[in-house]
Amino acid sequence: MAALLQFDISISFESSIGNACLFHREDYEKIFSNPNQPGKSPTTRFESSKVSGVVPMNAIELIQNFLDPIKWMNMFPTIVTKARTIEVLDSGDLGGSIQLMYEKLHILSPLVEARDYYFVRCFRKLDEATWIMVDVSYDLIKDIQSSVPSHAWKFPSGCAIQDLDDGESRVTWIEHVQVDEKISVHHMFLPLLVVRQTYGAKRWIVTLQRMCERYNVEVGATCLPRHDLKEVLNDPEGFENVMQISLRMVKRFCEILSMTEKLDFPTSSQFKSEDRVSIRKNEEITQQKGFIVTAATSLWLPLSCRNVFNFLKDNKSRGQWDVLAGGNIVTELARIKTGCVRGNNITIIQKIIVTPRDWSLDVA
Repeated sequence: MAALLQFDISISFESSIGNACLFHREDYEKIFSNPNQPGKSPTTRFESSKVSGVVPMNAIELIQNFLDPIKWMNMFPTIVTKARTIEVLDSGDLGGSIQLMYEKLHILSPLVEARDYYFVRCFRKLDEATWIMVDVSYDLIKDIQSSVPSHAWKFPSGCAIQDLDDGESRVTWIEHVQVDEKISVHHMFLPLLVVRQTYGAKRWIVTLQRMCERYNVEVGATCLPRHDLKEVLNDPEGFENVMQISLRMVKRFCEILSMTEKLDFPTSSQFKSEDRVSIRKNEEITQQKGFIVTAATSLWLPLSCRNVFNFLKDNKSRGQWDVLAGGNIVTELARIKTGCVRGNNITIIQKIIVTPRDWSLDVA
């Protein structure tokens, strides 16, 4: 891992996609030969990438979030569906912890199978300002993985964290895996997986940056303009509740999209092959007990993701697609800006129903 973190032109080359750095397969295997690596099949492929970025959180806080599986899931809700520590092999301090872990990763579509990893996570302190986190697959565990739709094996992957002494850290992320898909990848997502590195280092870095920005807003490290909060969120407890509810909403939404392992309805002629339907028990204590039926699909649009995003977040166009809006006017009551990128925010909106006699207000 330490060797990979240093830019070595003999095993790396710049990718034309983004700023990712990929590995030459043959050169890598010559330098880091391993007789115990998993076998290959005609469907085997390798994914490798390396990206650096500045993250608005100090190194110690980052390591504490990476050590705890719950915090790990909260830090990467759009990538990590499940995570748990199986065994702590060496409790150590922040510079010497080793633990056996499990995680399930997914992309945001029910048409792509999730990836399961059993791996050893190790932390090492390289110097006074630099730490590394290394993940390596522990074993194929064939008896466990025989029922999963894909075999995914982690070669040394992880990140280097360099503390910058100003509350920020420079993080260099490496993802290097071997994947053997048992089920053919849906044609819509194959280019994203193979070419654009959907599970690649850039996605991890960008997600980490956004969630750290959000965390700084929640704990008060980032001051918000008062006109954004308005009267709705002036109460500190109310502000904290809105932040927590929004995180649960994101996590629940992402978990629902990864429904390939729990289909309760077989695909029938009534559903297109791109449709997925599942049913689950409602475990939320704040809601009535019962079952929840969820339907999801993915589709291709001849529009840029930016144009689609702008359309969906525009309150003026919400009535055109939101069933709950019912074609009515929607107005914004309050907004919390959760990041540097325009559009990263939490909003409280209000539906206005115009009747012949008066105005009726519904708050969403």
